[in-house]
Amino acid sequence: MPAFSFNDAFLHFMRTEGPSGFFWKYFLSYIAVMGLIFGVTFFVYMSAFIPFFTAIESGAEPEPEQVLGFMLPMFGIILLFIPVYVVATSMFEAAALRRYIRKDGFSLGFGADELRVLGVMLIWFGAIVLAYIAFFLLFFLAAIPIALTGSDGAPPLGLFILIPVFMLVFGIAALFFGVRLSPASAITIRDRKVQFTSAWRVTRNRFWAMFGAFFLIYIISYVAQIVVQGVMLGGFGVAAASNPDIFESDDVSAVLGLLSDPTLLITSIIGGLLLVGIYGFMHFAYLGITSKAALTDPDWQGDLSTADVFE
Repeated sequence: MPAFSFNDAFLHFMRTEGPSGFFWKYFLSYIAVMGLIFGVTFFVYMSAFIPFFTAIESGAEPEPEQVLGFMLPMFGIILLFIPVYVVATSMFEAAALRRYIRKDGFSLGFGADELRVLGVMLIWFGAIVLAYIAFFLLFFLAAIPIALTGSDGAPPLGLFILIPVFMLVFGIAALFFGVRLSPASAITIRDRKVQFTSAWRVTRNRFWAMFGAFFLIYIISYVAQIVVQGVMLGGFGVAAASNPDIFESDDVSAVLGLLSDPTLLITSIIGGLLLVGIYGFMHFAYLGITSKAALTDPDWQGDLSTADVFE
């Protein structure tokens, strides 16, 4: 069997051959593109709150129809954001996997590779939906007989035990299946056709090595996020100290004044872009793990000239 270990998986994102400068091109492009998507979405989303703030400041309690009118644009913004984000993610994922699998240089676009990765994402989405449906069905089947044992309107103790047990089991199962099927995109780029269940075979006897690599990268990214969020919280503290009226009144204009404070704006923008960069690094490093698994597949012949088809 080809070599595969925790060390191989964890460090693969630093050991890939190919044109130099790939990571920084990927990293800076990720910050620029994803930062723009998140920034525009956040700005438009927050702008939708302005009529709500105006209604509160007028002192009149909004009617249910008005509240619905405030909420609908927000839901619309989210619905527009999701497909844009998914397509952008497929583009960066395909770019990274081309580097890992084929040693290509950095290129960002939307073609056959991106369409295949998008197909894998849709399969993931369908699998997650089915998993949640199965979870709730099993939970209710187990909860109904327990609930019928209750008396005097009080929920039985068994329900309070059942809920955390089900959540723990579901979480462990999701983690296990997530790791075992994680190389699906990498295998898809390798074979030039959509693959999903093949990942289960590729990760046989490799779960703990992959899980350890995923976990270590997550911890590194999580610590970096805490540091950035701490700086952003410090910026909020400085801005709040410069706008003490926010603590002394319910005036909406005081809140708007705080949100427009230069210190808060600068730290929020820089911190937000750094957080996007951290997510980009985590995504890139995760794909290194799955690519290493795909490249060391004992049943793969190492032929990258497979026909360019979508199946």
